[in-house]
Amino acid sequence: MKIEEENAQKMNTITKKTYDTLLERHEYFYDWSKEHLSEEEETLYDINVNIPGSFIYDYSRPRKYILQQSSRFKFWFDIMIISLASFNMFTIPFNIAFEPEFADTQAYLAIFWLINIIFMIDIGINLRTTYINIKTGDEIWDPKMIAKNYFYGRFLIDFLSALPIEVFLPQGSFRTIISMLGMLKVVRVARLSVVIQSLNIRQDIKAYLKLCKLSFYIMIYIHIIACIYYYTLIVNKAWLPGLDFPYGVTGFYNLSMTKKYLNVQYHAVMLFGLNEVYPQATLDVIVFSIMLLISSMVNAHVFGVIAVLVSEANKGNQFEQFSTSNAAMSNLKVPMALQRKVKEYLQVTKDNQQHQEELQNFFNHISPSLKTKVMNHMFNEAVKLNDIFYEIKDSDPDNEKKIISQFVSKLTIKLAQPEDIIIEQGSALNSSPYENFFYMITKGECTVVSKDKVNFKDNHIRALLPGDHFGEVALLYKCKRTVSIVC
Repeated sequence: MKIEEENAQKMNTITKKTYDTLLERHEYFYDWSKEHLSEEEETLYDINVNIPGSFIYDYSRPRKYILQQSSRFKFWFDIMIISLASFNMFTIPFNIAFEPEFADTQAYLAIFWLINIIFMIDIGINLRTTYINIKTGDEIWDPKMIAKNYFYGRFLIDFLSALPIEVFLPQGSFRTIISMLGMLKVVRVARLSVVIQSLNIRQDIKAYLKLCKLSFYIMIYIHIIACIYYYTLIVNKAWLPGLDFPYGVTGFYNLSMTKKYLNVQYHAVMLFGLNEVYPQATLDVIVFSIMLLISSMVNAHVFGVIAVLVSEANKGNQFEQFSTSNAAMSNLKVPMALQRKVKEYLQVTKDNQQHQEELQNFFNHISPSLKTKVMNHMFNEAVKLNDIFYEIKDSDPDNEKKIISQFVSKLTIKLAQPEDIIIEQGSALNSSPYENFFYMITKGECTVVSKDKVNFKDNHIRALLPGDHFGEVALLYKCKRTVSIVC
């Protein structure tokens, strides 16, 4: 107790500024190095290394009344926010350009107020939702750090877009300009990318969802162009549609609101495709030129994104492989029972290969220290099942944890396919890249096979289960492999 009180007194002498400095210097958390630390920082280091659950980890400790960003509630709440923001993305520019009668009805105003109230609630939820520190990769639970991150991020945009200021203003140009602040809600639609990324699905399916997201963004963009297009035309009413251009007169401005919207929507698609729309007035020329310039950049971006997404989707496309296999089996008149086994094998091997690539990609994007922690989590239970570590477990639990952690840090992952030969009987060391290792099974099982060179048959000796190891005899005695190990 006396030591804890002394440490607490030392902690009180360390300023909040010193703590914030340590949080920003994220490499400190990875390396636990005292190099280049000030005297106050060294004191903080010494205190927190020796006290479990210390102040330095307080920012990443789960708290009450703080919502985890990966929670199910947050997922569905974001879906609702995206839907409401999408509704605004279509109604706000339409109301500004066409001034429909339904925009002044009590039902629409009730929906308008309800959406803005939900968006204000969204601001409150964002102030109590964890986020990932991009420097350290830690999930931040500290309320002050969450608020600071949100205020320096998109808080201002969310707040301005949620304020219904235009309702209290009289009709006029100033009210129209203020109404355009609602277009800032488009930032909330961008959460769709985060939602798709958080889904636990195959990479090729994610690629198709991203293509759908891109198509949705294009629809919103074309709709906004159509509304700007019409809002510009009604200023001078000098523009003529292509069909009426030879006659010099048009009935476009006398059409119903629906027909006018469909007409400008068609010309907005033409603008998006960088086609000519024959502007007449000077204002039309200026606005249409700007929209053509923006559309050219959007087109270039869209084609680039589509190329990347199609490439990702094709990586996981199994149709061609299955189609070729089905054709071959059909030509060979393979029995249906055997065909099913072949298809199951192809499916399993394809999934295993994809899992290996995803795991390797995951490890490539995290720090070595975090990789060690993840591998400890993956292999800890399997290693404890091994006979080598059984006596350590009974003698000293703390020492066991250290030894297992050190052992796991030296492991590499090999994902084997069904019937793969991991070790072949009679093979010498250095004869293949995998012959200079010994192995431990963490999931699945393997079979020990001994070749009988007299009777020319394979003897299945035993099955190896999670926690079992093999391959150490040849390494210890520098001899050839004595048996084969088959998955």
